[in-house]
Amino acid sequence: MRSILFATVLLFGAVSGAQAAPPVPKCIRTIDIDRTSTPDDKTILFHLHGGTVLRSDLKGTCSGLRFNGFAYDASPQGQLCADLDVIHVLHTHAVCALGPFMDATPPPPPHM
Repeated sequence: MRSILFATVLLFGAVSGAQAAPPVPKCIRTIDIDRTSTPDDKTILFHLHGGTVLRSDLKGTCSGLRFNGFAYDASPQGQLCADLDVIHVLHTHAVCALGPFMDATPPPPPHM
């Protein structure tokens, strides 16, 4: 009986001590965006103030995105929403839809 109780306490402690990842938002406030980067013509990384990075894989290849940059029109609430809003590539005028936001925040450096 003691071993079952001990195992239950250990299991509960491990589960309650584990930190769940915060949910990835469907929309981000544009004032929270520090900068963006485009590693290729299909991916946008939104670097937020505070260190969080959200990735959106566009719903198709967006010609010229990596080299020309992009613009967007925020909603009246000042938000940019996944699976809803589009970006406009500068110079090529391509219009591409945002995909879902995914957490791409780099892990913290190891403690020395």
